[in-house]
Amino acid sequence: MSSSENRSGGPFATSVERIRQEFDQFLDNAVQQGGRVLEGIRTRQGVSWLPPVDLLESTGQIDCFMEVPGLCSEEIDITLAGNMLTITGGKAEPADHGSAVLHLQERRQGRFERSIPMPAAVDPERVSADVTNGVLHVQLPKPSQSVPRQIPVRGGSAPAETGSTPNGG
Repeated sequence: MSSSENRSGGPFATSVERIRQEFDQFLDNAVQQGGRVLEGIRTRQGVSWLPPVDLLESTGQIDCFMEVPGLCSEEIDITLAGNMLTITGGKAEPADHGSAVLHLQERRQGRFERSIPMPAAVDPERVSADVTNGVLHVQLPKPSQSVPRQIPVRGGSAPAETGSTPNGG
C-alpha cells in the first residue's frame, strides 16, 4: 500500500464506508417496516427462523426441548443420523391481508431446520418425541450399559516345553 493510500484510507476505507451505508439503510428500513425487514434475511436456503432449543443430558438419556408454538406433530419431522439430531418443520404463511395495512408482524412463520449434535451416544431404536403446549420434547435414551463379562479363551493344548525361547534363543 502506498503512503497516499494509507493517509486517505485507500480501498479498506472505501469498503468500510460502503458497509456503513448498507447498515444505515438497513436501520432506516427497520424503523419503517419493523420486524418485516428481517423477512429478507435467511439463515439457510429456504429457512426463515430458528426455534430456541434446550438440550439436557442426564445419566440415562438426553432430552431436547424446542419451542414450536402453533405447530402440530404432523408439521414436524425428526431424523437422527449418527450423533446428529435434525428437526425440520414450518408454519404456513398467513393469508393475504387484502387491503389491510400490516403495521406489526412478530410471529414467526415459514420453514425452519435445526441440526443439533448429541453430546453422547444414543439408542436410535428408543428415541421418542411429543409436542405439548407449543414445546417439542425429544427423548433420546442412551444405549444400555452392558455388564462386563469374562470371555473364556478356547484353544488347543499348551505348547510343549522345548527349552528354547520364542525368539529362537
